[in-house]
Amino acid sequence: MTTTMTETINAAAIYRLTDLETNKFCGWLVKSNSSSKYYHIHCYKVGSELLWTCTCKAGQHGFKNCKRGHCCHVAAVIEVEEAKAEARRQAKAEAAAAIAEAERQLAAERKQRKPRRKIAQPEVPAEQGGSDGGKEVSLTGEPFPGRRTTGRKRAKAFAGFERDLAPLGPQTGFSLLK
Repeated sequence: MTTTMTETINAAAIYRLTDLETNKFCGWLVKSNSSSKYYHIHCYKVGSELLWTCTCKAGQHGFKNCKRGHCCHVAAVIEVEEAKAEARRQAKAEAAAAIAEAERQLAAERKQRKPRRKIAQPEVPAEQGGSDGGKEVSLTGEPFPGRRTTGRKRAKAFAGFERDLAPLGPQTGFSLLK
């Protein structure tokens, strides 16, 4: 009795095996064309070469009589993995194109926006011989008029104001620092 090897696999699914304890990849399971058996396929990378193993008869004999150098079970796994890799490449390219399109739209929106106008600060005329002693007076009560300050600078400035106000005595309901 002679057995003939088929070129393709008729299995509806190829199962990818992972160890539940370590979550490591263990190989693939492929159903046989002629029986209800499942064959275990594994791939080893040695240097730049891939070495395939299968628990079928052809794999047990080192794929000696196989035309392609491996059995139909290994060919099915290779085909499925190549299809998955192509799908990943395509999804990555589509995502990159979508990101590029979104960036182009954002750049176009930014170009269409009107630039922000600067609001002119009202100038306070300096009093001649006034009570401020020739110092700059802030209308907004900022410690450093016309400049943005960090929290540390602001705290130092308020501490200085509070220190200067201390000789005046306690003030009810008013505190610069909490």
